[in-house]
Amino acid sequence: KRASNAVTPRAPPVKPTTLPNTKNTKKRSSTTNGPGANGNGNEPTHRILIVTGAYNHIVDGVALTLNRLTDYLLRKGHDALIIAPTTAVPALRHVGNLLPVPSIAA
Repeated sequence: KRASNAVTPRAPPVKPTTLPNTKNTKKRSSTTNGPGANGNGNEPTHRILIVTGAYNHIVDGVALTLNRLTDYLLRKGHDALIIAPTTAVPALRHVGNLLPVPSIAA
């Protein structure tokens, strides 16, 4: 039994990490909207990976929201790849590049 006045050991504080300076990095041109995320070359494009269990095999709030997000990212010039299970006849026409994966039965 633990004594009521026992002190619980604490982990040492973690120092925040500093992100690398990206202002002077080489810009990568986008295939969708020209160089840069906003099309004017001032911001780099990003490669974004979305992994989800619902993207086009069921029409629900998650699938609709992720499709809208992907559409927005593509319009801004980013590359987006979605990894999700799918069916032979999808319930929703998806936006973007979809890498289908097998679904796991519950």
